[in-house]
Amino acid sequence: MPSAEKAALYYASLSWSVLPLHNPLTDGTCSCGRKTCSSVGKHPRTVHGVHDATTDKTQIKDWWRQWPQANVGVATGAASGLIVIDIDPRNGGDTSYRALVKEHGRNAASLIANTGGGGRHLFYAYNEAPVVYKPGKGIEIKSDGGYVAVAPSLHASGKRYVWRERPRRGLLLSDVPPWALGVG
Repeated sequence: MPSAEKAALYYASLSWSVLPLHNPLTDGTCSCGRKTCSSVGKHPRTVHGVHDATTDKTQIKDWWRQWPQANVGVATGAASGLIVIDIDPRNGGDTSYRALVKEHGRNAASLIANTGGGGRHLFYAYNEAPVVYKPGKGIEIKSDGGYVAVAPSLHASGKRYVWRERPRRGLLLSDVPPWALGVG
């Protein structure tokens, strides 16, 4: 498994804008230090959050020198050319996703990651159309202004985010399903 810094630099080489995220600590708390953190290991470490995301190698190296245990975030939307469908089965996402696919058909994702919380991130090519951010219970659409944690980030569950197949240069991403854009 590559270090978070190496992974962040690799994603930047794919033209994905990255940012450092807080990380879960061994006692189950978040590195942000808030005892009541509701987003353990998933929120940005930088002042401007996702707006600080970059492909600049020097900045990325500086961040991971400062925070070597930081999780890796990738900005979604135009910043990285990505729309991500985030399916959270703990909140009914699998059921909602099956219903949406049954009603509208499937647009297979070119790239899929398993999240540390037992869900999935489905990666699609960016589309400038407005998106429906919560098309169903347990499903979020991540586009402009959003981000997702990616491998090798550590989830509060103690499990890591894992690619089903590692992203690579030249991979053409599928079009996002019309229902995610509020169409169809």
